[in-house]
Amino acid sequence: MRIQSFVVSLLLSAPALATNQVWVVGPVAGPGIDFTSVQAAVTAAGNGDLVLIRPGPYAAETVVLQGKSLQLVGDVRLGQVDTHCALVAGAGGAASDWMLRNLVLHAPGDGLAALALSDSIGTAWVEGCTLAAEPGSAANGALNAHSVGGLLVMRCDVRPSGGTAIEVSATPVALWNSIAYGAAGAIGGVLQVQPGAGLSSDGPVLSTGCVFEGGAGAPAAAGCAPGAGDGAVGLALSGAASALLTETILFGGGPGSGGSGCGNGAPGAETNAPGATSVNPFGFARGLEVPSPIREGESFLMSFHAIPDEFAFCAWSLESDFAALPELWTVIGLGGAVTIFPVGLVEGGGAVPLALTATELGAGIEFATIYAQPIFYTPFFPPGADWSLGAPSAIVVLDRSL
Repeated sequence: MRIQSFVVSLLLSAPALATNQVWVVGPVAGPGIDFTSVQAAVTAAGNGDLVLIRPGPYAAETVVLQGKSLQLVGDVRLGQVDTHCALVAGAGGAASDWMLRNLVLHAPGDGLAALALSDSIGTAWVEGCTLAAEPGSAANGALNAHSVGGLLVMRCDVRPSGGTAIEVSATPVALWNSIAYGAAGAIGGVLQVQPGAGLSSDGPVLSTGCVFEGGAGAPAAAGCAPGAGDGAVGLALSGAASALLTETILFGGGPGSGGSGCGNGAPGAETNAPGATSVNPFGFARGLEVPSPIREGESFLMSFHAIPDEFAFCAWSLESDFAALPELWTVIGLGGAVTIFPVGLVEGGGAVPLALTATELGAGIEFATIYAQPIFYTPFFPPGADWSLGAPSAIVVLDRSL
């Protein structure tokens, strides 16, 4: 009954997406390929469209999203698509929403971050991505977000070649099951390049199941001038920022080496604001794993991970959002009309699988994106800690012809 309800509800909602289009990017022109450049597809796309990127070698480029609400998805169910590009998105204060999934993004060597988001009252959803510097580049960041309504990061690996791994300002951020390593310091001529933090924020941070590590200090230069640098902090908070941490590990960066005759630097601290950092005493990194994208009519498996003997529910919506629930130490990433259905009891292995079949989308509908988030009830936890939300996931259902 719960599976039928899920499929019927999605089917009834799907006509609202009839005007949206899928643009297919591939490394070589041919049947079914609209563009061989991500930027060309983004330029052609309209608000709410999806850019589907097939695996293959791509020429390096910096892609500007031009303030549009877009979804960019690597066309793999397991793994990632290396787009060989950096993404820059600025909405000029409008309500643009961005969703990225299954992508490898590179800072291209010109001082940009692999992903730079700014000036949107909408939300940015980044799932299953690797954000790094182009091989051989230096002093490039990985993920920057400024003045965004909400940033949600799930199952991402963030590793810059210079500076802080994740740097957010005027932006609330929630992260699940991700790792962020700040770049190590370096010696550049007579200047010492400082290492970067794992995560830096001047606003609220929620982290579940993550690792943030500061970069190691720079080694000493010849003659000890400059001397060895200090390691960076794992989590840097400024202003009125605060952090709620569940099963999150913080590491300070290692001390820079003084070599022969020079003193070593100091190791970095786990955080520069321990008084603004709270740790959930009942914390556990619960979550949801779903393959994406899938085609209509295709069977797939949703897997809910939690503590054995908890009861799992699934909430889903056709819209993303960012709503902080500090009393539950979490954020709900769903917006608009939300449907909740029961899944079942989490077994002794810490998971409960749910087999589903993707609905038929209907004539003229090329895709639907379902934003899902697990909810768990824990009868053996005290009141106030007996309900929890896990890591969300975006499920893209494509027309079978794509």
